[in-house]
Amino acid sequence: MTAKLAQLDFYGTGLVVPGSVSLILALQWGGSVFAWNDRKIIALLVLSVTLFVGFILVQTFLPKTATIPPRIFKQRSILAGFLSTICAIQGVSAVESGIRFLPLVLSMVVAMLTAGALIRRIGYYTPVMIFGLCLMAIGAGLMYTLQVDTGSPQWIGYQIIYGIGAGSATQVPNIAAQTVLPKPDVPVGVSLMYFGNFMGSAILLSVAQNILNSQLLYRLSAIPSINPETVLNNGVTSLTDLPTSIRMTVLVAYNEAIRHVFLVALILVCMSMLGALSLEWRSTKEAHGQEKVHTKTAA
Repeated sequence: MTAKLAQLDFYGTGLVVPGSVSLILALQWGGSVFAWNDRKIIALLVLSVTLFVGFILVQTFLPKTATIPPRIFKQRSILAGFLSTICAIQGVSAVESGIRFLPLVLSMVVAMLTAGALIRRIGYYTPVMIFGLCLMAIGAGLMYTLQVDTGSPQWIGYQIIYGIGAGSATQVPNIAAQTVLPKPDVPVGVSLMYFGNFMGSAILLSVAQNILNSQLLYRLSAIPSINPETVLNNGVTSLTDLPTSIRMTVLVAYNEAIRHVFLVALILVCMSMLGALSLEWRSTKEAHGQEKVHTKTAA
């Protein structure tokens, strides 16, 4: 038991967890609860950067117990896939805020199953990743054009386009980790991809919520006879209690705020394309073939 405990990365975990929490709180509170130049926000940002730097140093100088051994990042596909998982947010928070998202979820599920079968068929994951991110960018761009009076065919179709792209690209980083890494490092590589996914989602969800609240406060404050804080606290359900004369104006303000969130999603998807283009063109069939050879040799 003592030997197993000695293999745990207590120092790294003790740094990355509070660092992540500090960063998420700073991004969620900055500009909405506190001003960006407030001492609390600055302190949280400085603390998060310091803890993340400490985590990197611990992983570098204590590789035997490192949660993420530095050798993992020597594989180009691992670094590229990790960056893609952080940047390529699914945009669900914005969809939940503004429109029904069932078409998005269903199209994602179908696309994930189809993409998995396609990768097994052709043996290459990189083109599937690039295709998925291209569709995500198109879908996010189309959703940025949504207006209050946009019809159902448009917003359903836009979600399906985005969902097919997101479903196609979601599993590729995990497949890349299983393909390019030696077998002993595969669990670490896959865990790193999931960490990037969850960490990116948590951080960008806070950013999206911050942008939504900030835009709403800015736009609602220009509307007379309405308390922006009341609308923010009660949510979109409170709009039914507003006078008819200003209800449409408030809806337009909500729509414009949500469109800014879609714009952030579009920018981040385009950024994640850099990671996708950096993925190695490695065949999954070759990796499985090499694994079988090593198994026979060992036998």
